[in-house]
Amino acid sequence: MRAILIDPLAKSVSDIDVDANDYRCVLATLGAEIFDTSQFEIAATKLVAFVDDAGMLQPNNYSVVRSARTDKVFAGKVLVTSYDETGDCLPIPWGADILQPLVAFVDRAIASDLLVRQFGYSSIVFGESNV
Repeated sequence: MRAILIDPLAKSVSDIDVDANDYRCVLATLGAEIFDTSQFEIAATKLVAFVDDAGMLQPNNYSVVRSARTDKVFAGKVLVTSYDETGDCLPIPWGADILQPLVAFVDRAIASDLLVRQFGYSSIVFGESNV
């Protein structure tokens, strides 16, 4: 199915074809051992972001997606698909060209600042230092 991959290390937003309803494909696409999800909406489309749960352990591995309600801060690769009322993934009806202008690649300090403004604290940990 049509999905979008946000890769903060390559600083790219790309259309890809992946079976997002198969967790093994999601893990392989993210290069992860475990993932988390986050829901948001862009261009009147309900979206789910699959995020590498260990992505925050790498420096300068952050992206921010601006949505109608809030900025979403992600660490690591992000796989974005649409979904239906049962939670099954669906192809995104538009391409990476729509999402690209809403994505910014940021460093750890900026990501941390955004999290503090949104939640009152930052949950970014890297090595011995909490940001």
